[in-house]
Amino acid sequence: MPTLRQARVAEMIKRDLSEILSKDVGDPRVALVSVTDVEVAQDFSIAKVFISVMGDEEEKKGAMKALRNGAGFIRGRLGSMLELRTVPMLVFRFDEGIERGVRMFEVLREEKAFAASLQPATEEELAAVRDAMAAEDGDK
Repeated sequence: MPTLRQARVAEMIKRDLSEILSKDVGDPRVALVSVTDVEVAQDFSIAKVFISVMGDEEEKKGAMKALRNGAGFIRGRLGSMLELRTVPMLVFRFDEGIERGVRMFEVLREEKAFAASLQPATEEELAAVRDAMAAEDGDK
């Protein structure tokens, strides 16, 4: 569990990184990147930055490559915005949680559509099931 200071620094990094990515980075591959979370190491030397990228796999790979290539620039800009002695090294990771949530929503929507397409059982079908269950109970 992070300390209060770690949580505050992580939140400051998240806020400032979002601003840097939207205003200062000129690479169009970073245009659809959102910072979803930041985890800071106990010694504040490393910050894991979790990102979400809207787009297909090729766009995600391009965005991650742009972030890794621009990490030095981004870290420098972050250093000028933060009030820290040392700026943590930035490690970018994909946040799979959002994609899993979207996929779960799609599965639920498909399930709802499937359930809506089913016809209710007729009285004859229900009677046949009751008779089959009664016959099973009689065999025991």
